Amino acid sequence: MTRFSRFLTMSITAAASVVIAASPVLAAESTYDLNFSFTGFNGVNPVTATIPFSTVTGEVQITFDPSLAYSNEQTGILLDSLNLPFDRPLAFTYAPAQGAFLAQLFVGGLSATSNSLGLNPSANNFYLQINDFGGANVAFLSYVNSSSVSTFNNASAPQLSVTVVPEPEEGAMLAASLWFIGWKAWRRRKAQ
Repeated sequence: MTRFSRFLTMSITAAASVVIAASPVLAAESTYDLNFSFTGFNGVNPVTATIPFSTVTGEVQITFDPSLAYSNEQTGILLDSLNLPFDRPLAFTYAPAQGAFLAQLFVGGLSATSNSLGLNPSANNFYLQINDFGGANVAFLSYVNSSSVSTFNNASAPQLSVTVVPEPEEGAMLAASLWFIGWKAWRRRKAQ
């Protein structure tokens, strides 16, 4: 084994060790991009109400640590788009998987009466529930339209995509490590 191959092997091992050692810190908190589209609303209350939105679409970005529980959290959440009128502060609740219970994520507006996620007829609001978050992502959506004081529940299979947004620090660390290895190899070759 030449000196250069030993150096390269040691450099790659060191860079990999740094990335692996830093990964739990960087990967603990992740950003999730939720894109959704729901149709087939039923459970109309009152029964005489007409459904104002037959399709509900939206996108939400949430940053949180999936190993921790959150309740009515208003930080780390951003509503990118929603085709419903929406009057309440946006929040999320997350329960990680424990034993036989699957992870659950709830997104929506805080209720005006209880300051927790939920629907009440005094405001335009929505409530997105995702069971088995990070697995099968089984989702349901309900919304309330204050103009008709009606609640609409989704019963059909929604279109939901959950994407983990890569953290910029991970790419920067990898690029810096590769640059350093290349620079050291170039310097060693130039010195010979």
